[in-house]
Amino acid sequence: MTIKEKILVYLETTGRTKADFYKSIGAASSNFKGSAKFSALSSDKLAEILTLYPDLSPDWLLNGVGEMLRTPPPHTDSEYVATEDNLLSAINIIRQQAEEIGSLKQRIQDLTRRLQKSADAASTNHTANAG
Repeated sequence: MTIKEKILVYLETTGRTKADFYKSIGAASSNFKGSAKFSALSSDKLAEILTLYPDLSPDWLLNGVGEMLRTPPPHTDSEYVATEDNLLSAINIIRQQAEEIGSLKQRIQDLTRRLQKSADAASTNHTANAG
């Protein structure tokens, strides 16, 4: 079975429409019919398909190994899975960032004071030399 034939099986199995699939990858339906079904897809197009359809197993699509669908499907940033470890990790990151923000605020205050002192000193020196 060719990769394109596997993709058609995947679409049928998952209930996705061919038209939506072709549109999502910017391909014409003719690329998946007749003798064109036996032509290769570019590596960029394969990467795009596997990115757009994360439940499709690359091992199955490319090598015919394993199951067609990944189980469980990998989560994306928009499907973040909250676990206790993830939450504790996020809390630690937030705590570190808050400490860094506090440190940066203090540094800004210190630099602002030094700049103001320099400006005051320059103003005093300029006035003293004026006349």
